Amino acid sequence: MFTPDIMMQLVDQIRLEEEDDDQADELTLDSLPAFKAQKWVSWKLSFETLLSSIQSTVMENLPLNYVVRSPRTPDALTLANMDDRGRRYWTVILRGQRFQSDNKLVFRKLKMALLDTDGWVWIQAFDATKDGRGTWLGLTEHYDGPGEKQKRISQAKKTLSNLSYKYKRSNMNFERYSSRMFDAFTILKENGIVYHPFDKVDRLLDSIDNN
Repeated sequence: MFTPDIMMQLVDQIRLEEEDDDQADELTLDSLPAFKAQKWVSWKLSFETLLSSIQSTVMENLPLNYVVRSPRTPDALTLANMDDRGRRYWTVILRGQRFQSDNKLVFRKLKMALLDTDGWVWIQAFDATKDGRGTWLGLTEHYDGPGEKQKRISQAKKTLSNLSYKYKRSNMNFERYSSRMFDAFTILKENGIVYHPFDKVDRLLDSIDNN
């Protein structure tokens, strides 16, 4: 049963695995911010952007972010209005040796980014299979879920409630005070709660104690 076709498939698989191992170490995560559950929304976008800047190791003119594309495929009309690259992004088959090569690479990048963070516990079960797409879908299902979203909102609101600035207080200079407030507003906006600029200014001033 060892036909010439099977032989060529195995040769191709060996070549892809060797190329995958050689190129994996060349891709760094320097541009990716440290993972924090509170900043999941912006971290998620940063990771997807990072993958979009990396080309598939085995498929020509295809960014690596196709591996983590949404399970919801656009309708036929939307696909028809896309350029060739966009259609290929959505229609390339997510199986086979070439996909598995990219799929494992995505997992390795996720592992490198999350290994020493709270996010690792949610993906460590995939360490045996190196399933990058399965890992990403599981991770997004958890952190995009209503429970985690409400937790981020509650923590950001608590930060705003407890935040205050007093002139010359040693443990909170104005830079740190304003940065933490801006960060809390950003997290709330990412999770669907938007404050009017005037309300932000009022909150900023109300939290300042300076005679």
